[in-house]
Amino acid sequence: FGQGELLNEALASLRDENKALVQQRERHRWGGKNRDDWAKADCESVLARLQACGYGNIPWDDVFSKIDFIKPGGYSSDEMRRMCWALSLSALREVVDEGVREAARRAIRAAEKKRESEDGVAAATAAASSDDGGVLGSAKEPTDADKAEDRKQLDLAFKKHWQASAAWATKALEDAVAYAKAHSPRQEAAAQELLNAVTHGEKAKKKPLPSLTAAFNENVWPSLQARGWKDEPVTEKGDHFVSPPKRYVFNGKTYKNVGAVLDAAPAVHAELANTVETIITSARAETAANLSACEKEASAILDQVSGLNSCNITADSLSFLLRHFGPSQLLAERMRENTRIKTGRRLILLLSHLHAAHTFVARAMPKPNGDGSSGPEITDREVVNRLAKLISLNKKTALPHPNWKPIHDAVLITAIAKHGWIDRDAARRAITEDTSITWGRPFDDGDISPAEKGPTKETDRESTEAIVRELKVIARRAANFFNAEGSILGDLKGFNQDLVEKNYGLVKENEDGADDDEVQTPPTWRVDETLLTAGVNSSDANDNRDRDNGGVPEELSDLPSKKELLKRAKVILMKSVTNTPEASSSEPSSGQQSNGGKTPEHDFCLLDQSNRRNIFLAEILRGITKTSLNNRTGPKIVKKILALAVKEIDMLIEACASKLALLRSEKSDSLQMVSSELQDLKKIKGHVELIKKTLMKHHRQGKNVAPVILGVDPFSP
Repeated sequence: FGQGELLNEALASLRDENKALVQQRERHRWGGKNRDDWAKADCESVLARLQACGYGNIPWDDVFSKIDFIKPGGYSSDEMRRMCWALSLSALREVVDEGVREAARRAIRAAEKKRESEDGVAAATAAASSDDGGVLGSAKEPTDADKAEDRKQLDLAFKKHWQASAAWATKALEDAVAYAKAHSPRQEAAAQELLNAVTHGEKAKKKPLPSLTAAFNENVWPSLQARGWKDEPVTEKGDHFVSPPKRYVFNGKTYKNVGAVLDAAPAVHAELANTVETIITSARAETAANLSACEKEASAILDQVSGLNSCNITADSLSFLLRHFGPSQLLAERMRENTRIKTGRRLILLLSHLHAAHTFVARAMPKPNGDGSSGPEITDREVVNRLAKLISLNKKTALPHPNWKPIHDAVLITAIAKHGWIDRDAARRAITEDTSITWGRPFDDGDISPAEKGPTKETDRESTEAIVRELKVIARRAANFFNAEGSILGDLKGFNQDLVEKNYGLVKENEDGADDDEVQTPPTWRVDETLLTAGVNSSDANDNRDRDNGGVPEELSDLPSKKELLKRAKVILMKSVTNTPEASSSEPSSGQQSNGGKTPEHDFCLLDQSNRRNIFLAEILRGITKTSLNNRTGPKIVKKILALAVKEIDMLIEACASKLALLRSEKSDSLQMVSSELQDLKKIKGHVELIKKTLMKHHRQGKNVAPVILGVDPFSP
């Protein structure tokens, strides 16, 4: 029709109806100049902000304000939010599919191993010599029962992942449904055309002639040709093809399209007026029917998605929602497995962790006033102190540093809420470089007061000298191990050598004594009693004393590694008993710090890793857990450190028994505590003996004992 003025009102109405009928063709590759066309770099920038802020944890304006889009003018807020929910939900959907595929692969491998063990070598040979083509030859079309089982596995996998991600995924789903209610859906034909262009490399198929053009060619054009009309092909205009490919000429006047000819012909040739009017009426009737069908399809699509919520969402309905309302370029990009932007399981877990961190910090903020206005403003230090009261972990949980305190847990969570999950290098760098984040001793000189004096610690129960004496004996054993077995430390996966060094004051000697051309001797490890004593002094809960009144602070330490901080953050967010909706309804009480945590679902005794005497043993057990038995050196290393673990726990039991005998003679108040500690050590010795008996014969069983002693969930069978 073109854009020119039409005198025929019926023809003008037909043009308007056709415009409403035809959807704008969407791009399936990145780039483009249309309003909703995305550059790949911009999509990656949005993903990076999601990884830093999570989904829906902070105002969207704050999320998008820090993105420098390469597209001039950027994107509308509605379109940016659309990309956010589409990225998040498509990642979740892909994780579900990958989980189903992995489960199927495991089932196939298990079935093959079972068949091999049952049939034996003879059966395998017979199968190889048969004419059925082996594994490929036995392939067959899935039965209805197979399809039903696949559907069941998909539904179970989706339910599992949705429940795990519901905290943020529900927000994303609500945003997607709100977008769907405010925008026209992508028609099924357009969605299929978009996906075909990606999966099969198909170009847009040549569409059949519109009914109006076909009727014109058959019923009107022959008569016009007889009256002197001519058509001229137009194939190119510069470097571009033009549409339509013909123009029409009569009496020196040019008409650019069929609509212009039909508009002018009745005035020039009155005898053709009825014919022209007939084909226009027929075309309008067909267009009206098509419009009605499209409206019904759009209504059906909207009806299917408008009622979606966290309770009734399924794998298929989520795919349907993304198919009809997600950004076209993102949908096409997710089909290209080799070049698509990486999201997957890591993004899903990251969004969950960030949501938990922001929710946890929000609980430390003042509650809104009764009139809905914000509560009183508090300082960052007050937020940290309030958050420290909410954190409640099992007292035996491993610490990332010997002098790590609950206040450091609170600083870690607030830093993550501010800069993002700490497994990302950018987030870790931002946290360490942010001068407004103060950790306090022993990591910096920040003046962070403790949230609440915790339960009585070992330095309140015993003299510092006695603790140093006991730790010095253990430190010498650790130094002897480093000196005798230093060559295997690099292969001992999971063994946190840095933590052992800091905890027991171990230092290297003669490390730099040789030139490059000389044979370097291994460093000798020794116990630095000054460092050991300083570390014990600084672990006192009241170490935040006024340094101007004679207190001598310990030497500053580096923050624990990214790996250790990541592990600690997960423990805080997943195992703190106050990290529940029920707990958030009440104010935290003082002294709640010590005995919280997840109750273990097994009968094994947990090793108290907050007790500095047990750090060396804990790291030995962790080394057993992480060291592989499938390589050449693994079994030899594990046998050696298993023997060391048995020896170390015997020494701890002997020292604890001696202390208990002394306390009985003195009738000390610590008698019950030390007696309980001795009973725990004896139980743990039995667990270690079980590891020693089973590890080489039954790897999984043996390797499941060590983690549960350390408070870690056992491996999946």
